Amino acid sequence: MKKLKVLGLVAASACMVALTSCLDGGSNNYQRMDYALVDFSTKSFRTLVYPMNDYPLYLSAVANDASFKAGDCIIVNYEVDLKSVENDAASANGFYVSTGTASAPIETATLRFSTMDETPLENELLMSNGGIALLVSENLYRLLALNQHTSLQTNQKNSYSFFFDSNQTPEKVENVADRVYTVYVRCQKTEEGTAPTISGMSEARVMDAAQFYGITKGLESAAGNDVVYYQLKYPETFNADTTAIKTWGTSTVSSFSIKSYNE
Repeated sequence: MKKLKVLGLVAASACMVALTSCLDGGSNNYQRMDYALVDFSTKSFRTLVYPMNDYPLYLSAVANDASFKAGDCIIVNYEVDLKSVENDAASANGFYVSTGTASAPIETATLRFSTMDETPLENELLMSNGGIALLVSENLYRLLALNQHTSLQTNQKNSYSFFFDSNQTPEKVENVADRVYTVYVRCQKTEEGTAPTISGMSEARVMDAAQFYGITKGLESAAGNDVVYYQLKYPETFNADTTAIKTWGTSTVSSFSIKSYNE
């Protein structure tokens, strides 16, 4: 059974759901919390979840709940018993049977393949941190972005837009990679919230990434590389008269292998 490669690591620790794993004294049980992608496997004919950092899983809390659909990105809190009868044939099945719970699907956004100007948007919000990661299942690709703000009101509603220029010149990031692609994010407040204000609040959004994956994989393959590096940039400050974005914050660089785990 092939393990899902870590295709992207979100480095904004304040935004990220911490991955916790514990092997219980050699009992072959482990528990984890992770982001995961829901998909219907045409190999096993089951609805599976594909964690960012683990093998595909059969989780009944998702598979038996019709409200979950292929393409949903969720947070799963699960346990796997490697020695259970259900997992005797895990290698042949292509998944582990697990128990646990799942969050509601993370809100979606659109990745626009276009350039972007730096004129502030109406009710635009600045950000203080961010991160981005690629999730892959048997059939699907999704980009997960985590967007942190200095503060947000309780129940405040925000809209996020993401931009990727496929004609961009990849950026050199010292001590990381010579070719790093950039996805930009912008955020607008669409509805006021209420007190209290929450400091360091973060919001996640997920986007279809099939085209992003195909474009960047093709470009780096043509350049003779076997890894794609990418990052998220977010508006950090406006200029003095708020007519343009003055500085952009940058996430830690993430990456994925040119060779898909499905190949």
